[in-house]
Amino acid sequence: MIAWLKIKNLALVQDAEIDFGKELNIISGETGAGKSVIISAISILFGARTDKNVIRTGETKCELSAGIKLRNNLLSKIEHHFKENSIEFNSSSELIIRRIITPYSSRSFINDTSVTSDTLNSISEHLLDFHGPQEHQSFLNTNNILYLIDSYGGSIEERIKIESLYSDYKNIEKELSDIEKDIPNDSETEYLRHMLSEISQADPKPNEDFDLYNRYKIASNSRSLIETANHAKNLLYDSENSAFAILGQTLKKLSEAEKIDEENVSKFSESLNNISSLLKDLSYDIDDYASRIELDEAAYFELENRLGIVSSLKKKYGPSLENVLLNKEKAEKKLELADNFSFVRERLNQSLLQKKNEFIKAAKILSEKRKIAGVRFADETVKKLKTLGFSEAALSILFTETDPSSSGIDKLELLFSANKGEKAASLRSVASSGELSRIMLAVKTVLSHSELIPILIFDEIDANIGGEVANEVGKELRKLGKEHQVICISHLAQVASFAETHLCVIKEVKGERTFTSIRALSPEEKITEISRMLGGGKAASIHASEILKRQSAK
Repeated sequence: MIAWLKIKNLALVQDAEIDFGKELNIISGETGAGKSVIISAISILFGARTDKNVIRTGETKCELSAGIKLRNNLLSKIEHHFKENSIEFNSSSELIIRRIITPYSSRSFINDTSVTSDTLNSISEHLLDFHGPQEHQSFLNTNNILYLIDSYGGSIEERIKIESLYSDYKNIEKELSDIEKDIPNDSETEYLRHMLSEISQADPKPNEDFDLYNRYKIASNSRSLIETANHAKNLLYDSENSAFAILGQTLKKLSEAEKIDEENVSKFSESLNNISSLLKDLSYDIDDYASRIELDEAAYFELENRLGIVSSLKKKYGPSLENVLLNKEKAEKKLELADNFSFVRERLNQSLLQKKNEFIKAAKILSEKRKIAGVRFADETVKKLKTLGFSEAALSILFTETDPSSSGIDKLELLFSANKGEKAASLRSVASSGELSRIMLAVKTVLSHSELIPILIFDEIDANIGGEVANEVGKELRKLGKEHQVICISHLAQVASFAETHLCVIKEVKGERTFTSIRALSPEEKITEISRMLGGGKAASIHASEILKRQSAK
């Protein structure tokens, strides 16, 4: 649920803080007061597109924030968004969503971590369900209605199975298509066989080119390296004036001084002895290095030839030796595929047919469940519609078989008639905006126990109704509020009287500026607002008190 909402510099709202109730929240106010600003703020917070025009005149930015309390059953659906965006979240705390809009940019945050509007939109799909004129087309979408029927009929697991089978089927179909594209023609086959033969004959090893180059560099400079090593050994150890000989002379002198001042000189002698030992070992190592350098011309030419072979492979099939080996592997796979294509194609075609049959079987079972659930759903929805002002309502679902898709093999259309004797036609073509809002309310009430989305938002739900119908709309909204958090803009006192939390939007002029404020009404203020909605005056005030008293007694 949305626990609280803060609005700063949005349209006519300078600064507002709203605490929502868990159940039915009604928003009312004078015509033109800006009741929709709350709905707009929630929509923008959850990723709706907007621009600088929403910023209050004279201000540099608009800032919106909200605290969301999540049910545990929703965490599994959205926690992957937290992980993908490195968002820290404790299930026992609120989810804080914030959006800042300036003339030049729009930034969104979840728990102070920057996120994209797409992420907010994805999360909102699991949290919020908007119902207003702009959302009607979404409601009438075939896939959305199918999902509603599956949810109502308890067929979500079957639907998930269908989606999985269809995905498997399409993956096999793609694999088969890719393989057919990858089969080499005669010319390519000849080239691949030649390449494979040449590379296999040379049999290069990973990183062999680097090893060959280093060995070749040493071999081509072997005489120079031996001479350098011998010269170094001579300077260090072999000659009369070598470093080793000079150290020996130094040690001899120090030994004489040590007889006079052993305490201080002995450490010098010890260090020189260590250095002398190191020089001796170093000269032996240099000698060993020189002895291992080969002067074999045959070995040199063999090395040069091998380097040429590897370089040629890199030039033809590289540019790197790693590429050569990868291309060899690809050639082997392509030729193997060409040799076994008939077998592979047959195997994939069998798998494709098997998966298709599994899909069709499961889809037909789901289709039958949908038709049974559809009849029950339509009957129950009609009962609700009759309490909402459609006394002669008729609703049915027309199922037709269509091409396989991730939702199965069903296409459906909601057929509706509001008047007795009139032929039912597509709901999208016969229902007005106000009628669609009430139809959606009936549907949501029927689905209230099976639908997982926790927050329902209604706009224009009570358009073009009144009297007992308005009273019934209020009852249904209150019932929905027992299963969901409901936020609803209302123009009717009968509907508003059912509110758990009643929010009033007030527009007023102060000096040269217009301000819109929002506040939760106390019991006494509710009477005043309901009275205003009834037309005002003493009689309206008495009627308002009676209405609220009746509702509180229920």
